[in-house]
Amino acid sequence: MLILYSGKLWPTMVIHALYDILTFSETPLTQDGVGIFGGNIGSLIHVIISLVLWVSFAAFLLIKNRKLIKQNVQILTQVQKTDLTIS
Repeated sequence: MLILYSGKLWPTMVIHALYDILTFSETPLTQDGVGIFGGNIGSLIHVIISLVLWVSFAAFLLIKNRKLIKQNVQILTQVQKTDLTIS
């Protein structure tokens, strides 16, 4: 969604890198059994909350900026012209 919204790949890469740093770090946020997200039920709650938030965010961006996203899709899916010459 972020690629379609911005028309660029780098914001998605930065967010993914930051998420990986948090995920692979040794902070209490990444430990099992911590807080309300501990155990099997906590993991399920975490997945449901994350899914609802991300889907809501994506839907908001799609609805609000439909024209911009359509323009970026056209740019991103254009066939690049290359100079192919055979010697």
